[in-house]
Amino acid sequence: MNNEPIASATLEFISADGDREVDRITSGYDLICMVNGSCRYEDSRGMHEATKNSIHILTPGCRVREYRVGSSGLFEQVLISIEGDALFGRVDCHDREEERFEEAILRGIAENTSIEELAAICCHSVSTFKRRFRERYGTSPHRWLLACRLDIARRILSETRLPTNIIATLAGFINVSHFIATYRRRFGYTPTHTMRQRHSLHNG
Repeated sequence: MNNEPIASATLEFISADGDREVDRITSGYDLICMVNGSCRYEDSRGMHEATKNSIHILTPGCRVREYRVGSSGLFEQVLISIEGDALFGRVDCHDREEERFEEAILRGIAENTSIEELAAICCHSVSTFKRRFRERYGTSPHRWLLACRLDIARRILSETRLPTNIIATLAGFINVSHFIATYRRRFGYTPTHTMRQRHSLHNG
């Protein structure tokens, strides 16, 4: 099982200075990090809108319909495309229990959902959910999901010019100082160091 699904993901920064109609169908799992404006997309449950400072994960077969600049007059989105095997691993059967587990993982990454809520999605007790999660990923749900969100933040810091406070919000942190401290514990250096590395690579 890949415990670093974001490492193999592809990242694209999308910007526009006007509303734009789109017709793009997702093939893998598209994690959209909204910076400015909004993005309308459609799945089997209907039409949805991803708004500023939010993360949404579009499952395969979703249809992106529209970019809107909103009050800022600018549309900015970080698009991270992840293969399903990297997120969930290979399973022998794709039954309803597996679908619930996948939904819980996606909710945990995109919405920073509590472990209790994730267990409820899977129709498990918290202890059963934690045990089954550890069997698959080799660590606790909290550690894996936090690491995933920090890996997303590092990829955005490495490949865009977005400021730290915006990236902290996208990663689910209310307090920037807490984000910086947590980031440093995971990687051994600060977000500023990552930004400087990006700058030196682009100007070296």
